[in-house]
Amino acid sequence: MFIPYFYFMIYPRVKFNIDHKLDIDVIANFIDKKIGDFDFGQDRIISEHPKLEKAKLLSSNKKLSFVEEYVKEYYHKHANEIETATEKMQALWQEIEELYYTEIYRLFGGLDFYKPDLISAYVSITKCGVIGDDQKSFQIWYNTMGEPTEVKRHVAHEVLHFYYYAYLDKKGMKKILQDWDTAEIFNVVILNLPQFIKLTGKKEEGYKIHQNKLRFYKDLWVKSGELDKYLSSIQGSPPSPQLPS
Repeated sequence: MFIPYFYFMIYPRVKFNIDHKLDIDVIANFIDKKIGDFDFGQDRIISEHPKLEKAKLLSSNKKLSFVEEYVKEYYHKHANEIETATEKMQALWQEIEELYYTEIYRLFGGLDFYKPDLISAYVSITKCGVIGDDQKSFQIWYNTMGEPTEVKRHVAHEVLHFYYYAYLDKKGMKKILQDWDTAEIFNVVILNLPQFIKLTGKKEEGYKIHQNKLRFYKDLWVKSGELDKYLSSIQGSPPSPQLPS
């Protein structure tokens, strides 16, 4: 009997966890952050937690203490909601996990080049969505549980990032390894392929700043026909604002 190659796949499990200390650190570090005209702290933190506006006026030490007290109180008041969200999101991802990794296998031609056997999804009270420097952890807003397709899309997005970066490192493609724009555009191109939309149930919208570049890269994917050709074609010319729309 023929057994599909992916029957023997070994892949990293995504485990949803609660870590309020991580939220404290992220809030304290990102509440003042701006990216150009975009007020990241306001949009991703204060919009959901208006009381934290006060923290922006405090010194570093007082800010950390204020944030710590607020986060501990919030977690205490919303403990049941956060725990329920953690359980529900774990179940939602497990619905598609094996099929998702099957598509990742087909895309990259293997899974063993990404070494961690566990990826931590930290349920957060903010929308920061911070990724760990170790490329094996990320945050997800706990209220995302109210939109099951977004839970699946979000996890698919972050795991694809981890495999993408590991693959570039394996191939020695250093010119685009640290290019954030290229990575985000890659996710839009790949996660909007029919096989991935079928799994997540939702389109990958991407960032507004990349919208005028997407047609170029989607066409490039079709023209390339496979991953290595696509990556090689952009190795010497990562995205720039001057690319055609």
